[in-house]
Amino acid sequence: MSAERHDYRLLTLALIIFLLSGTAIGLSQTPPGPNTVQHGEGINLPTITATDGYFYGATNVTDQIFGDFTGLPLTGTTLDTGQGAYELYAMDQNVLISSDVNFSSLEADEFFLDSVNKTDEIDSLNQRLGTTDSPTFTNLTLNGPVNGVTLEDGYVYTYGQVYGVEWNQGTDTWRQIDWSSSTITPTTADFNGHPIWGGITRVNLAASGTINARLGDGDYASDGSNGEVMVEIPAFYVKAEQPNSGVYRWWISATPLTGFEIHPAFLQRDGRPQAYIYIGAYEASLMVGTGVHDTDTTLKLHTRSAEQPWTSGEIDALPYDTGSTEFTRGETLTGAISGATGDVIDWTVTGGDWGTNDAAGTVYIKQQAVANFQAENIAGDVSGVAAATGVQVAEALTISDARTYAGNQGAGWGEMGIWSLSAVKLLFIVEYGNMDSQTEVGRGVVDLAAGVGYAGLETAAAGVDGNLDAAGTGVGTGADGDVPATYRYMENLWGNVWMFIDGYNAVDAEYRLIERNGDGTFADALATYEASSMAPIQVDGYIQDIEWDRVMKYLFIASDTTGGSSSTYIPDYQYSHDNGETNILLAGGDWTAASKAGLGYLYSNYVAANGYRNFGARAEYAP
Repeated sequence: MSAERHDYRLLTLALIIFLLSGTAIGLSQTPPGPNTVQHGEGINLPTITATDGYFYGATNVTDQIFGDFTGLPLTGTTLDTGQGAYELYAMDQNVLISSDVNFSSLEADEFFLDSVNKTDEIDSLNQRLGTTDSPTFTNLTLNGPVNGVTLEDGYVYTYGQVYGVEWNQGTDTWRQIDWSSSTITPTTADFNGHPIWGGITRVNLAASGTINARLGDGDYASDGSNGEVMVEIPAFYVKAEQPNSGVYRWWISATPLTGFEIHPAFLQRDGRPQAYIYIGAYEASLMVGTGVHDTDTTLKLHTRSAEQPWTSGEIDALPYDTGSTEFTRGETLTGAISGATGDVIDWTVTGGDWGTNDAAGTVYIKQQAVANFQAENIAGDVSGVAAATGVQVAEALTISDARTYAGNQGAGWGEMGIWSLSAVKLLFIVEYGNMDSQTEVGRGVVDLAAGVGYAGLETAAAGVDGNLDAAGTGVGTGADGDVPATYRYMENLWGNVWMFIDGYNAVDAEYRLIERNGDGTFADALATYEASSMAPIQVDGYIQDIEWDRVMKYLFIASDTTGGSSSTYIPDYQYSHDNGETNILLAGGDWTAASKAGLGYLYSNYVAANGYRNFGARAEYAP
């Protein structure tokens, strides 16, 4: 036998012995990467300082600790636990300890709850425990409260990780609760420090889903010049229960606790869990093509500041030719014969050239007067002269149109869906401990005159963006009821313009909702859906009680509208299902809604073909 082959067999034998010995001490489990820890019940060390603060457990792992521990008291290859020396096995940056040891204290910057169906484990997901940066726990065990920490079923629940709310509909009382349903009084600062609420921000999003900039970056822009202005919402997990008749509870967690599920909003459009969803910061307006004014005539929902929301019939397409100077967005056009006026939103150039004075295409305008443009010269206050080739054509907007125009941005884009609306409502009621959005934030744009045509406000009106606090919440400058209200960077969730809400049908026998698991396809009449166990009510009024079953429990749709008001229960109005129809859903209210409006305001008695001057849309994107 050659020396080389002999050496090879020795190496193989050594490897087999190593693997067998590894199995005996638990090395058959694939160790996690750096900055993680796993431990089984009763496995502790005298002192662990984990500066990175990351702890993670896995099933079927006992009597082991893996971790990248700064300050771990190592002596050679052994660790003195006070109960004897035990061998350590270094595996890259991981440390494995195998023995039946206990620890007397544990130090770490941050601890958090582990994922579902795991026991005897401690996690950290970047949240501080209690009010101290580096808490020390003496004789930490798996039962009972320890220095403000409660351990239950092997999980560590920390203050501020799980927030909830309880509504006792029978007594019309609300209270904020922790994971154990105990009353708490969290502050705005607490929510701002939470990974979900505190992680909500505005971004500039490309059609491809690339984040071009975040609020606070030097190149962030609210005017649409650096991408769609969207609000990024981190994925969260939810739980709901009805412990007694008329008592409802909801919780939100950043981590998948036992009994929690990822909110369905983060599964929509392809069924894969998403780390984030993106909701339009403003109501959507119109963009044509890619915004570079070429031959691309594709209409899209566009989200930007200082623009009129697109509502049915209130943005017009005006054909032109013999253009001599290119239009400028926002300039006013005036008809030489009709005297009609309109402000430029966007335009195409499908023939000719500005330099040769024969540019031709379509200019999209928001009209400022009742008169219509004719086949006449149109003079701009900036750009010079072109000639209208006919009368402008109003651009309709139904729920189907909005779905199409949102989808024209690309894969993952759509109009706001029922589960996204649900997610926003849950974030609000848990944060404020009730659904009275007009009291907690502001009335919104709800007290304006009905007017003619589009009579609401443009996006980011009344300086509202400059008035937002550290949470992204605030109102515009002016009389309450005449200016926008913004919650967590989402403006006009109530007031100004009704929003089409996709993925919802109400028929006489049941509510039909797009599947929570994300497998469904959005449509005017859903082909596949999850059905409620109850029939929709057909009485309009303020919401006094809500529908509740496995499908409806996160939606806040009224089951009773006979005894509510603008200051009790859920203090918003619902227009309920019309007999014999397949109804769609709108939410929020318009510029005349007054006290009926709010985050809970619903319109459920229109059909898909309906579109009006106060019906608009809000874009959303799921990566």
